[in-house]
Amino acid sequence: MLEEYIKLNDKEKMLFSKTINKLLNEKYITGEKTEDENYYYYIKTNIKLMNEYLSVINMEVKIKENIKVIELIEENTKKLALSRLNSTILLILRLIYVQKLKELTLQNNIITTSKEIRDMYANFNFEEKLVNNKLLEALKILKRYNIINYTGTDVKKDTFTITIYPTITSVINANDVEELYNKIKEYKEVTNEEAYED
Repeated sequence: MLEEYIKLNDKEKMLFSKTINKLLNEKYITGEKTEDENYYYYIKTNIKLMNEYLSVINMEVKIKENIKVIELIEENTKKLALSRLNSTILLILRLIYVQKLKELTLQNNIITTSKEIRDMYANFNFEEKLVNNKLLEALKILKRYNIINYTGTDVKKDTFTITIYPTITSVINANDVEELYNKIKEYKEVTNEEAYED
């Protein structure tokens, strides 16, 4: 491993270090996100060196070329640790992704709105109301991991748009709408039970 790294010039070493730090901070990188496209191709080109370097800390990089997603995998850990509400929003976004992808087969990035998320959340009749600051908090977390993107913070506007990246398919594998509905219903039952206990 060191031999390959030693061969890099100072500029290449700096780029390598910057890319490793980005992976460690964000966990997912997508070639569908304009500002991450160069990182995606850099990792793809240097995958062997990246994995040799990361193996020291029991991590590895996996590439899903069909959807242009790179995932940093750590042995014996969960993918993401999210609260129940944030997990529910993630499941709703995944459901929106599946439904819209069927309509727009040529595009990997899916656009939705805060209104669509709130409407779908309301359709499941959760006891806990989805307030705007909680929705924004969940979106911030998902944005940090390159699962979604958005601009602005006025989530209460119905036109507030969110881009869902194909990285969401690495976080939640389910491609079946019915399976996603069932997962959301499971979350609903547990959440509603907790609401009655309080």
